Amino acid sequence: MGRKSRRSRASIASKGYLKGMETKKRRKEEQAMTEKRRKEEQVRALLEDREILGINYNLLKASERLLKQVEFLQNELEKERKKIAELEENLKKKNSEQDLYRIELKIEEIGVESKPEIM
Repeated sequence: MGRKSRRSRASIASKGYLKGMETKKRRKEEQAMTEKRRKEEQVRALLEDREILGINYNLLKASERLLKQVEFLQNELEKERKKIAELEENLKKKNSEQDLYRIELKIEEIGVESKPEIM
C-alpha cells in the first residue's frame, strides 16, 4: 500500500503542478494580450495625434500663404496710394500753372487795352 499512496501522491502532485503551469501560462497569455491591447491603443492614439498634427501643419502653411498674400496686397495698396498722391500733386501743379497762364493772358489783354494809341 505504501507504493500506491506514493504514486497517487506523485500523480496528485504532478496534476497540481500541471494546473499551476496552465494557470501561469494563462496569466502570461492574458498579460501578453493586455500588453498588445495597450500597445494598439497607443498606436491608435499616435495615429490620431499624427493626423491632428498633419491638419494643424496644413493650416499653418495655409495661414503663412495667406499672410504673404495680405502683405503683398498691402504693399500694392501702398504703391497705389503713392501714385494717387503723386497724380493729385501733379494735378494741383498743372491747375496752378494753368491759373498762372490765364492770369498772364488777362494781364496781357489789359496791357494791350490800356496802351495809348499813337497816331
